[in-house]
Amino acid sequence: MILRFVLQVAERTWWRFIGWISPSRTLQGVRVTVFVDDPADCFDRIAEGLDLLARYDPDTLDRLRGLFRGILVFGKERFHRAYWNGDSRLCVLTESYVQSSAHQPESITCTLVHEAMHARLDKAGVRYREGRRAAIEVLCAMAELAFARRITLDPTLARQKEERIDQWSTAGESMWSDGTRHETKLEYLKELGTPRWIVVAVERLARFLRSRAA
Repeated sequence: MILRFVLQVAERTWWRFIGWISPSRTLQGVRVTVFVDDPADCFDRIAEGLDLLARYDPDTLDRLRGLFRGILVFGKERFHRAYWNGDSRLCVLTESYVQSSAHQPESITCTLVHEAMHARLDKAGVRYREGRRAAIEVLCAMAELAFARRITLDPTLARQKEERIDQWSTAGESMWSDGTRHETKLEYLKELGTPRWIVVAVERLARFLRSRAA
């Protein structure tokens, strides 16, 4: 319990430090912080995404303003586009996702809608724990679908969201389990060429934390 508390404090301190040293802008009433070498493009793309939200779903934008302490662009990992950090109340988008030319502004908007639902559920006390993650992800994908049906820029967007909901509804909990997520992170560390002793240390620490939480 003490170790978990110390780690949570260290994590919050880390995110505050990143926010302090990184350039920030206020876009559509939301603080956006970008931790990359050339932040201008990231600001532009997130501005486009927020502008679409203001145009097509201003109610969700209002809720987002109240739920998010900010949006942070950070990290290049490939195994996720974004995630909600409840302790710091940050919506974190990965640099590789935001800067990818394969993703249009409406994709970024859908991601923000998805993470806003995570934040809404978190505030309501619905914790992101094993055994309920698949259901939570489906709810967040349904929020994306509701937005996709409002937008007129891409007629295929809603269909893509429907297919994702079908996939996640039938996949079960295995794809969201701690074990699966941990293995994905380890594979990413190996791809980066991380020294083996660091990979082993990360693996042992994760195993220890899971045993303490059980």
